[in-house]
Amino acid sequence: MKINLERIKGFRIFPRKFFIYAPKYLAYIDISRSLGFIVLFMLVLTFMVGYFAGGLTTSKHIKYVEIPTEILVESKHDYAVGDIKWKDSVFLEYSRRVELYLTQEEFAGTPLNGDILSLAARNAYDSTGVLLPLELALSQAQWESNMGRSGRSPERNPYNVGEYDNGTVLYFESTFDGVQAYYYLMCINYLSCRSLNELFINFINCEGNRYASKPSYERSIKYKYYHIQQWIDENIETEKRNNNYRNIKNHLFKWFFIFRI
Repeated sequence: MKINLERIKGFRIFPRKFFIYAPKYLAYIDISRSLGFIVLFMLVLTFMVGYFAGGLTTSKHIKYVEIPTEILVESKHDYAVGDIKWKDSVFLEYSRRVELYLTQEEFAGTPLNGDILSLAARNAYDSTGVLLPLELALSQAQWESNMGRSGRSPERNPYNVGEYDNGTVLYFESTFDGVQAYYYLMCINYLSCRSLNELFINFINCEGNRYASKPSYERSIKYKYYHIQQWIDENIETEKRNNNYRNIKNHLFKWFFIFRI
């Protein structure tokens, strides 16, 4: 029986391993492209199922580790405690929330970032047991130096630690040094003896000295604190969804180009 090989679609000269041998027609039929797309489809399907199944099974855990970031230090007895895993989760979320707020265009050029504030907060927490709310740190940085962009030495001392109306008594070598000094100052001299609500009424330390001389300081910090908290809460879920979509899209493109090659 004679077979017209021109009528067999996909007939090409390729290595034997890429074809199915059909003795009946004495021809090799190319199925490599079809197999590639089938494998690609199965990988994408497996990834999607695993991704969403993992999200459903871990959602309760994610909600659990977000809770400590909302704790307000109401008195010197309300020290937060936790093991290494708990602290890793809390301060990772601390960094993410700070970074999200600072990505706004109005803060372009700020030397502050989530890693700096998160590390300073963790060091202070390990030394004092006080978890300084990130909203307080952001509100004071915004009021004191416009997020490290204005003042006498804003980049290295964004919280004006050691800055007085009549001069400067403290100098720092880096942004982190200035931020760390602020966290230690607040956790040791303010939040160890005053609740957050007490500071919103009268922002004084354990010895009765004010953080800033301006009479409206408390009102300004309180307003910014709750504004920042509300803004982050409203935008954090949107940011998480966008990150999930980007991750899925990147994985799909990655596997698609791998099999196209």
